Amino acid sequence: MRFLIVSLSLAAAATLCAAQNFGASCFSYYLENTEFFATCRTDSGSDQSTSIDLDNCVVNRSGALECVSSSGGYSASCENCYLSGTDLDCTCGNGNGGTDSSSVNLNNCLTNSNGVLICA
Repeated sequence: MRFLIVSLSLAAAATLCAAQNFGASCFSYYLENTEFFATCRTDSGSDQSTSIDLDNCVVNRSGALECVSSSGGYSASCENCYLSGTDLDCTCGNGNGGTDSSSVNLNNCLTNSNGVLICA
């Protein structure tokens, strides 16, 4: 019985980790200002256009971009942002009057939920 519970827990954890990797089920993605657009596969196997405001999923913490589940607001202190594969690269204020180059892999920030992008 204990083996079954551990096996089910590991399977659930693997599914949760895979869910964050939007890049495995989304394609044709691009960035316009803070809006991230993609075409993502639904549970039924069809493709659907979707978008999400990355300000909801990414925060600038002292010059370093990080994933958050809501209310990130990175764009208030970051500029010159662009996509490099699934990485969001920006120049961000570091809180000490300077700026730092920073990058965050959006595979860690976004989830494809039945064809709709959401913050992970």
